[in-house]
Amino acid sequence: MLFDLEKDKNNEFWKDNFSHYRVPRALFKEPYKKMSISAKLIYGIMLSNIRLSEGRKLIDDNGTYYTKFTNSMIQQYLGCSHGSATKVLKELEEHGLIRVHHMFAAPSHIYVLPFKRAKD
Repeated sequence: MLFDLEKDKNNEFWKDNFSHYRVPRALFKEPYKKMSISAKLIYGIMLSNIRLSEGRKLIDDNGTYYTKFTNSMIQQYLGCSHGSATKVLKELEEHGLIRVHHMFAAPSHIYVLPFKRAKD
């Protein structure tokens, strides 16, 4: 069976199964080229979440939006262990793509930072 894009574009199947995350092309070039695919995907998901933060009132005292993205959420998205999820967060921090503000007895606030322009 082939997809009929015109016929199926309003179908619930498409709405439920083909929403997508955007991963910036810059992450596939220097200085991010050697970053893991898992970290690139999670960054794209975090970018999507930060866009929703405004509606969720996830804003700090300085007026900066953040997301609450837990280690267990990363584990669910990637189907990985706690250690692997921690490694993804560390990789994103090391590349300057996120800043984590640890909260006492609450999910950390994750600030999603802009990526550097791609070098060809």
